[in-house]
Parts: sequence; C-alpha cells; structure tokens
Amino acid sequence: MAFLWSGGAGKKSLSRAIRSVTRKTEGTLRLAVAFWGKGAADDLIKPSKAKKIHIVCDLYSGACNPHELLKIVGDKRVSLRHLNGLHAKVYCGGDFAVIGSPNASINGLGIEGADDGNTEAGYLVTSKSTVSEIVNWFDSLDATELTAPMLKAFIPQWRIRQAIGRNAIAATKAVAMDLTEALTRNIHLPITIFYYNDTGYQAGASVEAFERFIAETGRSADDWDNYEESINNTHTYPEGEFVIDVMRTRKKVRIDRSIYEIPNPLISRQNGNGSLMVPVRMHETIEVPGVGLISLSDRDLAEIERIALLDEFFDDQQLIVPIRTFMGIDRNSFQTYVTSMEELPRPKSIFVKRVWGFDPWDSPVLSFRNLGSRAALMGVYKPGDRVLFIATKNENVEERQKGKILGMVEVDHLYEMDTLDLIGRRAENPDFWEGEGPDRRFKWPHGLRVTRAWECVSDPLPDYMEILGDPTQAATQNAYRLDDALYDTVLGLHWHRHPLRADAQP
Repeated sequence: MAFLWSGGAGKKSLSRAIRSVTRKTEGTLRLAVAFWGKGAADDLIKPSKAKKIHIVCDLYSGACNPHELLKIVGDKRVSLRHLNGLHAKVYCGGDFAVIGSPNASINGLGIEGADDGNTEAGYLVTSKSTVSEIVNWFDSLDATELTAPMLKAFIPQWRIRQAIGRNAIAATKAVAMDLTEALTRNIHLPITIFYYNDTGYQAGASVEAFERFIAETGRSADDWDNYEESINNTHTYPEGEFVIDVMRTRKKVRIDRSIYEIPNPLISRQNGNGSLMVPVRMHETIEVPGVGLISLSDRDLAEIERIALLDEFFDDQQLIVPIRTFMGIDRNSFQTYVTSMEELPRPKSIFVKRVWGFDPWDSPVLSFRNLGSRAALMGVYKPGDRVLFIATKNENVEERQKGKILGMVEVDHLYEMDTLDLIGRRAENPDFWEGEGPDRRFKWPHGLRVTRAWECVSDPLPDYMEILGDPTQAATQNAYRLDDALYDTVLGLHWHRHPLRADAQP
C-alpha cells in the first residue's frame, strides 16, 4: 500500500494512479465514486480498456452532473447505479484499487499533465486480499439502476440545486410521496398508465413458457415477474421506466397496487394468442432520482379509478398514457384526452412553425436550429397552448405537403431535449445533417417533446398562405404567435388525434 497525493508541492500523483487503474484494467472496472463532474466521461470511461464498467454514484447529492452521466450511460459496457448517501471514492480494477478523496471530475483529478485541480490524498492498494475485500464490498451495495430517461428527468432538479447552492441540498434529500403530491409539485415522473378494457384481455402464457423464455435470455426467473397483456402492436412499453396496470370492466376498475419496472433494453416475446410477454420487476415503492420515493396511495387509486370509469374510456380498448397526462396537472378529468379537437378547450395561444413534415409517431419533437429560438418559445408557451406545423416548399418536402397545414401539437415546454434522443432511426437521413468530418452536425439539435398531436385530415390539405397569409421567414427559425382572429378558422379544419409511441411520451 502506498500513500499518494495530488495538487501540492512534491506531489506523488494520485490522479495518475487513478487513470492507470481505469485505463489499464481489461476485465471488470468497479467505480464507487459519489460525485461525477465535467470531463469524467472523456478522462476515465472513454479511454478504458475494461470489458465491463460498474459505477455507483449519489445522484441526489446535487454534485453529479446528469449531462456527464448521460455520456457515460451511453457506453454499452457501463452499468450505472445510484446509492443515496454514498460518499466513497473507490477506483478498483484488476489487482489494484485506489481509495482516497478525489471525485470523478476535472476538479478532483486535475487536467492530465497539468498541476491544477484540488489538493487530494489517498492510497494505492496492491494487496490481492484487500482488493478482493473491496470487490466484495462493492458487489454488496444495494444500489438502484439509473437509465437515460431517469437522468434526463433529473436535469431540471439538478439545475435548481446548482442555483440554490450546496447549503440547501441537505434539506432536499429524497422523501416519500404519492403520485398526487408529485404531480401537484409539477415533478416529471417516468411512469405510464396502461389502460385496457376487459374485451381486450386474453389468458396469458403458462409459468413454464415464461420460465423457458427467461432462461433463453440468460436471466433467472426468480428475479422477474411475467407482465402479459393482449397489447396492440401499435403500442410499445417504455424501456427503463414504470407502468401502472389499469383494467376496466363495464362498471368496475381493477388497479394493480404494484408498479411494474420495464427492463432496459426491453425484452419481450409475442405469444400465439396475440399477447405480449414482458419480464418486469414489481415494486410497491419506486425511487425516482432527484424526486424521491414514490408509491401508490389510496387517494391515487381513487383518482385513477374515477378517471378510468369515464364513459369515453370504454370505447378505447387499449391506451398507453403518461401518468401526468392521465391524471391531469390540475386534477381535471381525462375526458379531453379522448375527445375530438372541437371538444378540447380553446387554447390561449397558437404558435406557428415551418417544418419539413409531420410524423409525431417517429418524430415526436418540435425542433429548432438555434438554442435561442427554443428558449424564446419556452419563455412564452403555457400549458394547453399549441404549435401549428406548416410545411415549407423545400425540395425535401413531399409534393402534396408543400406549403400546406400539416398538424398541430402540444409540447412539454419545461424540459429541454436533444432532438436526436427523440427521433431514433430518422436521424440517419443525410438531409438532416450539414458539414463534413469533425464539423458535421445535426441541423435542428434543440428540441421540445411532443405530448399530444393532431393531424390535419382536410382533403385537400389547406394551403397555409390562403388561411394564415405570409407567416414571414421568421417561422422557419422561430415559432411565432398566430393572430387571435385566425383561431376559429384553424380549429375549424378537420383534425384527427395522432397516436404517440409510449417510449416517446414523457
């Protein structure tokens, strides 16, 4: 065992030892480091030769940068978990480990080859028996898996904590609450309602069939429960998030008290009877990073039952709906979700944006070229406002859509999104990119998630110049506000509510 330090005169480089462990380990790298900051992904993870990298951090501390963790969790070798109250800094790989004070950041480790960074101290452990003890300790940590959607949901809370400073962080540690309280606080929850009526229910697969399926995936049936419903192929489960199961008969509602955790990546198999078999973990309480412990209370169950018993629901055999949309931020009924455009409340504002097309299933996003353009809309958009999509006459637009009104959406204006995280395979379109080599970049990187969408089904599609006049070139970059006098004309067009993928919904 050797004592090392960094950041002072006559230093013996502790940071160099940490980099040696992270970069030279070829087997499994274990990192129990409380705080992860700027530069950690490029400095420690990207250069590593390790086949597997297990990381445990304390996301709730407010000192973990979720943007940096998103870079890290994108590495297929990485398993990222959260442990509330973790304060350790342990870097372990191969036959070596470093235990000390440095966090995984430029401040903790210093810039490679420079003398800056904090004054840190620690020990290099070379004893195989001690390293074995460290491995056993690490593997015994009861930590919670972190996924990309969970990290993205934490970004607003992290920004708030950065703004109020560290003194307030201790007072904002995770606390238990129910869905009603979380939604009243306008907290984003990675929870989806799966609603179906009894006419869509079919008997599931046998226990033996489920166990065979799990065995084929290399997993143990003891760790998973079978969640199987007669789910329509147009719906998909939200990977790495949670589902509440709601079944409606003509006069009653059955709500499963458990909350189902959907694996990431999604594992599923279609059965001969048309149902989909999905392994899940069942929880009475779930831990949402940056929010706390969430459980279903009696008042939650009563509200879900009240909404699910609305007459409009029974006509919908299956719906997969974000919990925030289902419950309603203002606790209003869910009737507006399942009615036509004409019956929806009149929006206070309609904004207009030029686009190349309208496909909210594959591209559930309102995107901007410039960060300032997105920020401008976020500053004036209110819940219930809408954005009208009008097609440019660009050569990339379908001929029948050029210069036409295509659709209308509501967006989640509280959370900034990367467009590429929402459009999936459509990002492969070469027309969406500009520049060459290292300068190549996506044209519209700044996005807002679409939460509801309507397609204009007037035949023929209306020409926006005839209805709106010339919206000016500003609508290409920005979303401008429509004149109130034109609302009735726009809302009087024929609209059809467009489905959204469950994994694309908030």
